[in-house]
Amino acid sequence: MGKRRIPRDNRCFILKLTIQLLSETLSYLLPYKQIEVTRWTKKVSDSLFRSGRAVCRQFRVLVAQLPFWYLPDFDVLRLKSQFVKDVDFLHNLCTDRDITNTLQRRTDWPELMNIAALELVRNSVALFRENAKSVHLELVDRYTTSMLQSRPRFDIAMNHLKSCPCLSSLSLKHGYEAINLDALTEEFPSLEILELPGSTKNIYGTLGLQNLREMGHVDVEVSIYLEFS
Repeated sequence: MGKRRIPRDNRCFILKLTIQLLSETLSYLLPYKQIEVTRWTKKVSDSLFRSGRAVCRQFRVLVAQLPFWYLPDFDVLRLKSQFVKDVDFLHNLCTDRDITNTLQRRTDWPELMNIAALELVRNSVALFRENAKSVHLELVDRYTTSMLQSRPRFDIAMNHLKSCPCLSSLSLKHGYEAINLDALTEEFPSLEILELPGSTKNIYGTLGLQNLREMGHVDVEVSIYLEFS
């Protein structure tokens, strides 16, 4: 009787690594924390991240399940090349159902999103509204379309974020856009951290947030007019 033949494992070596080891390995490959992607390209298809995931379908699924996607300090937008528009990169990313499912576990969005990117994430990541606790948003950016100019960008942002009941930290980089503190108080009564980087000349109203414990980017001169309940 001949020796029993052991079935050959055709999986490549990298697919046999544990999730923890693979995640640590990819942290050095992907532009996360230490590495900045500065390639002079505007094509999403040319990004190093997309190339790295293109190994095979199994590898793409494995990458999509790694825990770094929902770490609080992980900036998704740092995976793109410098000159690729945020919304284009996120649109491409959200076509991957596995990544979109993993992104639903995110509670913190430290990357500075513009309004178009926020709208895309809100519509693509099903549990964004239920789970979002911290959001950084840029009301004015060089890619803002003329479509948004017919309505105050602050109002658009409030409309997108008001359905996030768990939001406790909000940063609005507003430039010279008007900021209504009364509206912030009404829409986000549970805010604990509020940052308003930009000109203070167009900040108006009364801030009455009971749970607010930290406020940044507001001059002392203007703080006199902010009445905390």
